[in-house]
Amino acid sequence: MYDAFVCFTDEDTTFVKETLVPLLEPEFKLCVYYRDFKVGDNIADAILKGIKERAVTIILLSESFLTSRWGRLEFRKAHHHMIFNNNQKLVIMIMEQTVLSQKLDLTLRSILYTKKYLQCFDILFKEKLLHLVDSLSKRPEPREDDPLLTRS
Repeated sequence: MYDAFVCFTDEDTTFVKETLVPLLEPEFKLCVYYRDFKVGDNIADAILKGIKERAVTIILLSESFLTSRWGRLEFRKAHHHMIFNNNQKLVIMIMEQTVLSQKLDLTLRSILYTKKYLQCFDILFKEKLLHLVDSLSKRPEPREDDPLLTRS
């Protein structure tokens, strides 16, 4: 049903609505919480389901995301799922240049040092994003030993 799950904070909703969704849809179907989570669903369960059932997880890494409890949960779950799927399912977008100078936790810092990421302020941002999502949305078969898949 969806090609990508988008992790972001309320403060980044305008970017998602005005830039990301128009850029990627209708070619790619995005799962965004404000539109696609059912009223009454448990948020943590909906996040977990969003990450494990999508071909790609897109994380909008902003200063607000770094301080958000839900942001940290989404990042940890997406990172864990990425490990079990050959590092192919996680796209990190740096929303503000100041994020790179923040004191980041060890896991996030190591990912930013070892994995390519997009910068929203890059002049070629839109072209890079379209190319990346297109290449990643080819849905690989999930591994049966992925602990996220054993949870109902």
